[in-house]
Amino acid sequence: TACITLFSLRTGTDNIRDYAGLHMKDPLLTLSLVLCLLSLGGMPPSSGFFGKLYLFWHGWKAGLYPLVSIALVTSG
Repeated sequence: TACITLFSLRTGTDNIRDYAGLHMKDPLLTLSLVLCLLSLGGMPPSSGFFGKLYLFWHGWKAGLYPLVSIALVTSG
């Protein structure tokens, strides 16, 4: 959300259409937004990935096999 807030402060709008061409207007903000979205999606090697891995591992160790299996299937 910090990237979106910074974008709206810099441009004065929060319309999704205004993100078009952001990579040319502000490459650093674009890179930050991409990294945040990849982490949110749990893509390796982001912190979101390790958070999911931690939850799945400890769920498996606790014997919650059906729950972890459903989470694995739906998270991919």
